[in-house]
Amino acid sequence: MLPHLQTFQRTEASLRSSLSHSLQLSLKTLNNSPFKTQSRIKEDILRIIEQFLGDEGFAATKLVLHDEANLKGKERDDRVNEGKKLKRAILDGDWAEVDQILSRPLVRTQKALLYSVYKQQFLEHIEYRELQKAFTLLNKRLKPLERFQPTRTEFQDLCYLLSAKTVHDAPSFKHWEGVTAAREKLAETFGEMVEGEREEREGNVFVPAGRLVTLLEQAVSYQISRARYKPKEPPAISSLLQDYAPSVVPNTMASVLSGHTANIKCARFIGSSGRHLVSGSSDTTLRIWDALRGHSLNVLRGHTGRIWDVDATARGDRVLSASADRTVKNHIATGGYDKIVRLFDVESGSILKTFTGHSLSVSSVLFNPLGNLIVSGSKDGHVRFWDTVSGLNIRTLTAQVGEVTSVDMTDVYLLTSSRDNSIRLWDVRMLRPLTRYKAHSNTSQNFVRASFAHASLVVSGSDDGILYMWDRESGEVVQTLEGHEGVVYGAAWNGQQSLLASYGSDGKVFTWEFDEFSNGREGTERGNLTNMSSTSSLPATIKALKTAPGNTVEVASIPFATREDIKSLDKDAVLVKVRAVGLNPTDWKHAIGPWRPEGFSAVCGCDSAGDVVAVGSDVTHVKVGSRVAGFVFGTSNETNGSYAEYVKFNKAVTFELPEHMSYEEGAAIPIPHLTAVQALYFRLQFSPPSAPTKDPKTILIWGGSTAVGHQAIQLAAANGYKVFTTASPAKHDFLKTIGATACFDYKLPDVAKAIREASGGGVDFALDCACDNGSTDVAVDSIKASGGRVITTLPNSDATTNRRAEVKVEFTLVYTELGYALRFANALDMPAMPEDTAATLVWVSKELPQVLAGWKDGKSAKLVGPKIRKLDGGLEKIIEGFEIMRDGKYSAEKLVYTI
Repeated sequence: MLPHLQTFQRTEASLRSSLSHSLQLSLKTLNNSPFKTQSRIKEDILRIIEQFLGDEGFAATKLVLHDEANLKGKERDDRVNEGKKLKRAILDGDWAEVDQILSRPLVRTQKALLYSVYKQQFLEHIEYRELQKAFTLLNKRLKPLERFQPTRTEFQDLCYLLSAKTVHDAPSFKHWEGVTAAREKLAETFGEMVEGEREEREGNVFVPAGRLVTLLEQAVSYQISRARYKPKEPPAISSLLQDYAPSVVPNTMASVLSGHTANIKCARFIGSSGRHLVSGSSDTTLRIWDALRGHSLNVLRGHTGRIWDVDATARGDRVLSASADRTVKNHIATGGYDKIVRLFDVESGSILKTFTGHSLSVSSVLFNPLGNLIVSGSKDGHVRFWDTVSGLNIRTLTAQVGEVTSVDMTDVYLLTSSRDNSIRLWDVRMLRPLTRYKAHSNTSQNFVRASFAHASLVVSGSDDGILYMWDRESGEVVQTLEGHEGVVYGAAWNGQQSLLASYGSDGKVFTWEFDEFSNGREGTERGNLTNMSSTSSLPATIKALKTAPGNTVEVASIPFATREDIKSLDKDAVLVKVRAVGLNPTDWKHAIGPWRPEGFSAVCGCDSAGDVVAVGSDVTHVKVGSRVAGFVFGTSNETNGSYAEYVKFNKAVTFELPEHMSYEEGAAIPIPHLTAVQALYFRLQFSPPSAPTKDPKTILIWGGSTAVGHQAIQLAAANGYKVFTTASPAKHDFLKTIGATACFDYKLPDVAKAIREASGGGVDFALDCACDNGSTDVAVDSIKASGGRVITTLPNSDATTNRRAEVKVEFTLVYTELGYALRFANALDMPAMPEDTAATLVWVSKELPQVLAGWKDGKSAKLVGPKIRKLDGGLEKIIEGFEIMRDGKYSAEKLVYTI
């Protein structure tokens, strides 16, 4: 049995009076369900309900159901009677009666039955030499049903019989036994068809004991299994009228939504799914957010004053907003500075009623769950209840000693917040105070609101910048969350995602989730973190993808908040909560390939994107809450890598994502882009995009469809260089659209000669993004006779380096931008190159924002993003992405995972 599932008793009389209507509603609902074509399901439901009523002792009510359900039995009786009449008509040869009976469907295989009946008539016409009748019957009745012939040649034999002497002349009918025997056989066949279907529909049906409760238990168990947080012990279920939602207390920051340019006065989840969020700001705009991935989806404009309140319909099809410009967009009930509560008709916009009685401006308005009352709070310290039909003020609460800043309501409780530093819980039925919640600050001129989260949690903003949560029953503070800079105005809760969204004067929306490993505020230290979002937002452990024995990888739990490098963040570090990761060839080679580290288990992954949760003291170009992307030297460190829930970047390789760039798009950029930047601007000394060259030269990008080649072509073309590139012919047209002057098939026998001819004697520079199958040698041979430079992304042999004395061949490695010495591919020691680190910081903070400016739909005016191939499964499935790359089952696309 379900824990704490109670059976509410009703009298048999009341059950009988309502049962018929309830069944009709239930079956009507099924017509719109996946079961709508399965009448057997409906019958099963009736049997299950009948069993439950019998088990609970409702014998009379069970009879009502039985009588109601027996309407189906009458229909079956009618069908049986029609079947009997049909058998008699067949045996008597009364084909007119047969036609009349079969004008209504009797069996599921009705057309096959019609074919058999018409065939019998046809054979009798042949037997009696009524050839004209047989011909007419064949064309009008049998021909349309030809596909129901039992053998492929039977209809052909029927046609042959029109010219044959007897029925037995046709092979299909050589054993025909004559008119009477054939009629008996047809009647017998029909009887078998009817009986088979009857047994299939009505055969002895066993209903397992307690079937209804079992199904309900399974439904609740399924909801629990699908919940975001799985309870460690079976939860108490007190009602089946709502879906199960876990009662957790958020303790960890999930994301920071940035984009508004002024304080945010309100935020609400859109619909019940919790996937989208709307916020209203003093910048006069509404923003629609992806609450789970943390980025802006749309900006709604129309108000000319600050937006004070916002809401959305339960279905999520309408967003409602109220503003200081005295307009209401799609609201139903409103209140404002004029001290009046108004009830609007949504469709026409006309005022249905006005409610007067408050002596000061109205700060909060809502409907009770039944919709028959409007509850309003005011600066006059009163909470009033208004009847929506009569317009009368039927009750007033005057126990507040400060201005009422918010009211919230369930079917049982009323919650009020006022500027006397308190929040009060009321019994709705008795309108008496139950609990007073204190600890927060609500005394200044700010608009601080309190609300219900789930059934046992009350949440409120505060003047001190802290989000407070109380146990509803005891009134004790159970959690405080820090992160906002300035006043926290309030928070919104979504039960399906167990997600809390807070908003404040800093113009940001923070979303908060539950992390079972987080210790909250207790026992945490700030160390030397700058702009730390909240020490409580850092979990004690995190999940990370690490190398494992057997040349594979596994998701493991590793220490996090307790680590010294996290508690005392380096001055150049940027701590990021990962939202998406990108895969590069270097990732699989280091994780499951030839460059795999030996002697320790390393966290995998280079490229990722997410939200900044903390920055070191010297970081200025990004801040807490920024949406960023960056890279690390993946699979080289036991505790830090991009394929984890958190990653620590160096500021030099961290850049802010433009407003409309998704995390997945951002995660596809860092290593490919910064490798191309390093090759073109740091090694070949190209002038930056902000100052294009006045003396353009020629460059060969070998491997134009690679991730690095894709970036390099666009950067070089934007600088005014004439770009030649290689790729398979299928990629040529696209590469020309992003800046390539000419494209060559890299498989051509003498492609170097073709490139030299097309470029007027050879190119000035080359960048080899593939470095395989002798590609660097071909790149060297493509350089003009007077010489030039070739940059490669992998180390070169001495033979390649010395191939032409007048051509300098140089290997570049993007990891030198990280600012420390390292060992690459278990073979090559690379020194620290501080000049690369400094130059990269200038690029990501000055040049890259210009390159990405105006990003929308996967591109900006200066850069087209790579084709994204999203793979499902998060950290656990990244091994599959490694295998795709290892096996070469991808082309001109970037593999990414959402984390």
